[in-house]
Amino acid sequence: MEILQLRYFLESAKNENFSLTAAQHYVPPSSVSSSIKKLEKELGCSLFEHLSNKIILNDNGKIFYEAVNAAFSTLDNAVVKLSKNDSALSGTIHILVRTERSLVTEKMIDFRKKYPQVVFHMTHNFASGDYLRYDMIIDESTDKYRGFTPKPIISECIKIAASKKNALLGKKLLLADLKNASFITMSEGSSLNRITQEFCIRAGFTPNIIIESDDPYYVRRYISEDFGIAFFPETSWEKDLNDSIAFLDVMDLEYTRMTYAYINNSKDSGSAVRRFFTEI
Repeated sequence: MEILQLRYFLESAKNENFSLTAAQHYVPPSSVSSSIKKLEKELGCSLFEHLSNKIILNDNGKIFYEAVNAAFSTLDNAVVKLSKNDSALSGTIHILVRTERSLVTEKMIDFRKKYPQVVFHMTHNFASGDYLRYDMIIDESTDKYRGFTPKPIISECIKIAASKKNALLGKKLLLADLKNASFITMSEGSSLNRITQEFCIRAGFTPNIIIESDDPYYVRRYISEDFGIAFFPETSWEKDLNDSIAFLDVMDLEYTRMTYAYINNSKDSGSAVRRFFTEI
């Protein structure tokens, strides 16, 4: 019996709908439904009556609901009491950051000022597939982090940046017009690398990637030197733009990237991890 299962049960009982509960947790309805079935199998009884357009608690469900609701009320009250003693919060947070590096850094700094005993172990490894070693992962919307619960943290437009020396600047363009351009991007496995590959291929060509870097600073530096152009997250990187970089006018590029914080459900996350996940 897992905490997430019990959360799904409580919220499904209140919503009288698995789909609404799934939407609140940014997971498919099948994840909630299968979790409830697993819970019912463990308890040895059904908890809901399934009607034409909703679910309602049966007698077993009502008994279990009262017990679980009381348990979570006690737990939530304990969290509130502990939160009043900021300096007492401690622990280590292992976090893999694959997008929004600047945003996460600022959040981490603010968090450390409030809770100075918390330690962060942060990595930006795009090749790592050993996800379960991390307490949290920051990345674009994806279904590859099984066993994690997602929480949206920022939505931003993706544009194409170029040096102000670039001959394409000031022109009305289509993505197909960039087939002869040189591209700069983040390392393979990153969100921007995927976006670069997918959008160019969709426009009918394979991008000529001349530089891949695991550091956004150097991507911006290479753009400013007019080595090439790059798909560019408007919000998170805009504050780091210098006067030598501008955005191309690509009329058929309309893409908004959603970035999530993913918390590991399979680890016994400490209070520091849960608090940072709540506050990020």
